[in-house]
Amino acid sequence: MKYLLLMRHAKSSWDDETLNDHDRPLNKRGQTAGPRMAKWLKKHDWMPDSIISSTANRAKSTADFIAQQDESIPYQQTETLYHASTSDMVEVASQVPPEVGRLMLVAHNPGMEEAVLRFSQQYESMPTAAVAIIELQLDCWSELTVKSSGNLIHCWRPKEIDWDSL
Repeated sequence: MKYLLLMRHAKSSWDDETLNDHDRPLNKRGQTAGPRMAKWLKKHDWMPDSIISSTANRAKSTADFIAQQDESIPYQQTETLYHASTSDMVEVASQVPPEVGRLMLVAHNPGMEEAVLRFSQQYESMPTAAVAIIELQLDCWSELTVKSSGNLIHCWRPKEIDWDSL
């Protein structure tokens, strides 16, 4: 059994029009939602065993919030997840060691929504900082394909969470 945690990066800033898309930082809302979602995952025992993020600044910053909750979690970035399709996500995930039970990918829309739909057969809106958890009947990540099907365990969106409970 494997668990794929798909997280869309937190809200990015458009304040500096001279920055290219890849370099945009998080805005104030993103800097609040990112750490909150990290704490939420930790509180509900859904921390990943490994994190792989897009190399985009906003995705790296979002993944950093998760990694800071437990510095023993292996964390890497790959250009492949920058505006990744489901097949790009499969390419990345299929190379993860089999001992990783919970893998988190931090990337972008529309790829996140497409991957959730593809793997769970359920459409879920993935606003910024949302996390979807999909249970997959796999023994190792190398078995993952674009045709793999799993169960959507939950999809958490920042606006739907009671932050007073943290």
